Amino acid sequence: MPESFTLEKLLDLCAELLPGATPTPDSNFFALGGDSLTASALAALVHERWGATIEAEQIFIARDLASLYREIHT
Repeated sequence: MPESFTLEKLLDLCAELLPGATPTPDSNFFALGGDSLTASALAALVHERWGATIEAEQIFIARDLASLYREIHT
């Protein structure tokens, strides 16, 4: 069974995908260095690790990682 999906886990995953970045809840994924390929990878890994569904488009429109987490978690 997948471990619990939390905001902290999302931040850790973003740090994993964006080496050298220090994601915070207020960070924008693309301002951290993300691009369309890493957005797709993030969506796939969120689904793989936690079974949550997220579309890459949601990452594009999310103001910050906290709002992206809320969108995923609702």
